[in-house]
Amino acid sequence: WSTDVGSSDLAIGTGAKACADDFDGCNGDVTELGLKGCTVIVEDAHTSKSNLEAALVSRGRAYDDQKDWDKAIVDLGKAVELDPKDSNAIYNLGVVYEHKGDGDLAIADYTKAIALDPKDSEAHFARGNAYYACDDFGDALKDYDMAIKRNPKYAAALLGRGLTYEQLGKPDKAEADFKRAVAISDDEEVVNEATEALERLRGD
Repeated sequence: WSTDVGSSDLAIGTGAKACADDFDGCNGDVTELGLKGCTVIVEDAHTSKSNLEAALVSRGRAYDDQKDWDKAIVDLGKAVELDPKDSNAIYNLGVVYEHKGDGDLAIADYTKAIALDPKDSEAHFARGNAYYACDDFGDALKDYDMAIKRNPKYAAALLGRGLTYEQLGKPDKAEADFKRAVAISDDEEVVNEATEALERLRGD
């Protein structure tokens, strides 16, 4: 039930020297090919501001996937400078800080992303995860509640809320969330963790 990065969109602009393959590789691809494609776009002096910002987000995600968090933070920070209202870029910056182990900075960026897009269930889920990791179960519960309110079939958020209820000494509510997560999830990791949690609650 880990936090996932969000995507960005790129489009070839007039005068750009980066080729179609670079845009295709960079657009949502966190592999080495995507990293190279994004770098071509970032270093192209003819790249439009919007494409530069999107390429920085995509390259930041690729660096995050490689656990090169310092480079990811630099790219995503530049993307946010280009568009301070891009909630996706800010959210992804929070994801990198969370992966790096800096919960406070992750929470700060998730909070900024939520302020820009209060209906973003993923940002609420991500901040809930960060609060949970910091043993702030009260705030974690509020964010999981909001994520589930926005998306009632958000199995990972149900799992997170169930684990939070377990920590808060509310096994009946935890069990209900775990059962619901198992019933609706097609994510093997979520199903396995929820199943293990149910067995733990039952003392199996």
